[in-house]
Amino acid sequence: MVPEHTEEAVEVEDLVLSYADAMDLGDAERAAGLFTPDAVLVGPEGVELVGAAAIAAHLGGEAARSRACAHHVSNLSSTWDRGTGSWRVVGYCMRWREDVDGSQTRSYWRTEDDVVRADAGWRIRRRVVTERGADRTGTVAEQVLEVMATSRAVRRFADRPVPADLVRQVVEAATWAPSPQNRQPWEFVVLTEPESVGVAARAIGPRAAELREYGARSEHPERRKMFLEVASLVEGLGSVPVLILVCGHPLTHASPAGPEAMLLSALYGASQNLLLAARALDLGAVFTTLHVHGEEAIRAGLGIPDDVVIAGTIALGWPDAVPGRVRRRPVQDVLHWQSW
Repeated sequence: MVPEHTEEAVEVEDLVLSYADAMDLGDAERAAGLFTPDAVLVGPEGVELVGAAAIAAHLGGEAARSRACAHHVSNLSSTWDRGTGSWRVVGYCMRWREDVDGSQTRSYWRTEDDVVRADAGWRIRRRVVTERGADRTGTVAEQVLEVMATSRAVRRFADRPVPADLVRQVVEAATWAPSPQNRQPWEFVVLTEPESVGVAARAIGPRAAELREYGARSEHPERRKMFLEVASLVEGLGSVPVLILVCGHPLTHASPAGPEAMLLSALYGASQNLLLAARALDLGAVFTTLHVHGEEAIRAGLGIPDDVVIAGTIALGWPDAVPGRVRRRPVQDVLHWQSW
């Protein structure tokens, strides 16, 4: 087995992501071109399509039936099979689709791709798609877990205001987080007006060029994409619907962990609650520490006292695309039973 994070593994995972991108754009021809001529596509109903022509016709039909479609792939893992000389790429995909009759579906899939060298590049030789569920249904526990699994960082927002009552809801959810001795040290500064949002935008804006430079230098596709997305967020910060500064009063009670760690344990927990509440309400959000690049100007412009800690800056709004599942290391890689 070849280690997961080799250059080839990145290339084959990029191929799978390229397929999703092509389907997002309704470019069935480009998506079909990522398969080998003799490829096999096995759909969730168990129907096998054999050959690039049959696959292209199927994907074209999918595009024709859909007025809007989004595919989000996450949790990709790649394994080299020496016996077949191919990569096995497993991932999960969420697809949101609006059909021509106005109906909407949101489905979740497991994908397994057999990827081989072909035409001086990588191509999918076999793809098996298994449906894992549709829409947001099930028990409360299942819904909570789904919200957690799909709370991805959203850095691009639709040009649409967020009602004040929804902002109040997500902030209230933040206050349900645990805190040391239930001291509840948090305060939330919500910015929605151009003047107040502009204070943060002008203070942080110069950071964008540096972020773009980091992105251009990164050799890892996901890191490069992340840096460029953050740079775009910073450049457009003045038009973000809502900015929330998560702040807190210092805790003075004695603790072996120290007062700063105690405070941040509360503020980070509150921030996570806020992100999950946003996702549950179909909003998008991202937690950042961008304020540190212009904190002095932000404090002065918004009247935040010097003794109040700013732990995070959360951008909030309606996402311009439906978030997919989070991308994380497999749980078996981080789970230790009884001892390390």
